[in-house]
Amino acid sequence: MNPVRALGLVSGGLDSTLAVRLMQDQGVDVIGVNFNTGFCITDTRRQVQRRKDANVNLRHEALRAGSDLGIPIEIVDVAPEYLEIVTHPAGVMGKTPIRA
Repeated sequence: MNPVRALGLVSGGLDSTLAVRLMQDQGVDVIGVNFNTGFCITDTRRQVQRRKDANVNLRHEALRAGSDLGIPIEIVDVAPEYLEIVTHPAGVMGKTPIRA
């Protein structure tokens, strides 16, 4: 019989960590996915600290959760696309969205 496999969206917070653990407890083989939008405060702090002090190690919560759970975490960088959507939303002119 083939093992059941799933993608788990992992932020590193309690909810996503528990969701993955529940799947694992049911015998599901989980691979974690984390999306970097460029707006996470921890990611920003990590970049700033890296420039200031190469010895500082601010942890990435999704990677920490993946390590704790024993699963790989794939980080997908969607920051450029996300910024484009935030700064130029479709169907919006001025303050009022255009409704079809």
